[in-house]
Amino acid sequence: MSILSFPRRSADGAPAGPDARLARVETLLRENETPLIRYAARLLGNDPEAARDCVQEAFLRLCRQDGDLSEIGREWLYVTTRNLCVDHRRKVSRMTPTDEIEDARAAADGDATGAPPLPPLVEDEDLAQALVRLPERQQEALRLKFESGLTYAEIARVMDTSAGNVGWILHTAIKGLRSSLVPEGGAR
Repeated sequence: MSILSFPRRSADGAPAGPDARLARVETLLRENETPLIRYAARLLGNDPEAARDCVQEAFLRLCRQDGDLSEIGREWLYVTTRNLCVDHRRKVSRMTPTDEIEDARAAADGDATGAPPLPPLVEDEDLAQALVRLPERQQEALRLKFESGLTYAEIARVMDTSAGNVGWILHTAIKGLRSSLVPEGGAR
């Protein structure tokens, strides 16, 4: 391309070819990098470095995709990141004795990595404690819905279930939180 030539454009004025791929990757990166890192860190026991590595690998895989990237969205990135986190957890659990895993999780809550701790999903301490007591799948669904802003359909594809099941998981999670926080027959 010479200095005086302009990037190729499609009929609607959007970049075409390699320029369109680059623009799509840049848009997805700008809109999703921070929420994906937060999501991955939660899946990895608040390990921000491993989370960044998984998200970076997800974006590298996005760049390696053949064809048009216009159909690939945040849902694909969440599924890919989730799968990379699951693979990472399996790899770490095979390589690390159990007591070292617990020590690493405890260190991740502090300042062992030099990165600031992740902000809590909620500010209320009682609610935060109730969230931790929920099953992992319910916590993940709540985070995807309220922290990442995904729809039921997107959450369903990320968690490999149906949208109806997502609704049930969220309903059960909220019901569990309510029963933990509100005593029977009374208000908090």
